[in-house]
Amino acid sequence: MARAVTRRSTKGTKIHDAPKFDIICKPNDWARTVKDTTTGNRELTETRLQQLEFWTQFKEYAQNHQTKLRIRKPSPQHYTDIGIGYSNAYLSLTLSSREAGFGVTLYIPNNKELYERLLAH
Repeated sequence: MARAVTRRSTKGTKIHDAPKFDIICKPNDWARTVKDTTTGNRELTETRLQQLEFWTQFKEYAQNHQTKLRIRKPSPQHYTDIGIGYSNAYLSLTLSSREAGFGVTLYIPNNKELYERLLAH
């Protein structure tokens, strides 16, 4: 919904009237990521484009379903990392285009106590 907003300079004089728009949706980062990852004449391969599309849709799905996953900005690569609420542990999600598979690895570097707690359950 647009509404007029009066803009004033720091000295209090009126500059102009301008409509103020409420944002109802934002573009995703897919196009920007493709642009940022292509340099010069080097473009993304079909596999990299598919990986980027997969991670983009994965992030959108997680956001639309209000999961507690903290997913990073999608990148054209075979993996992504997800925080799980501990600064010293995370999940790594991987794609394999050769095997048409998906994997999940829990990384707990340098935290034997956390490892032992999870192992006990």
